[in-house]
Amino acid sequence: MTNSIQGERDVLRVAVAGASGFIGQALGPALSREFELIALSRAERRPTEGYSACRQVDLFSLSAATKALEGADLAVYLVHSMMPSARLVQGDFGDLDLLCAD
Repeated sequence: MTNSIQGERDVLRVAVAGASGFIGQALGPALSREFELIALSRAERRPTEGYSACRQVDLFSLSAATKALEGADLAVYLVHSMMPSARLVQGDFGDLDLLCAD
């Protein structure tokens, strides 16, 4: 199967930000039958079940996020910014999530 998104590969490559979370861990086994999955995580870690690779990334860095998404056809964003650093700005964690997801 060839399609304009994936070019010559037979399987779409999907990057999952938040792959180590509850939903991300459930997605791995469920989606890996049809997609190649790349886990994106703020911490360095080994890929979990269903993921072919894990890339460490700071989603607040556009250049780091761009590099982590290299080769991905699609991305899934499952991250939340409910961290102490969210209190350092005037926006709330929802505002930070929108910035990172964009």
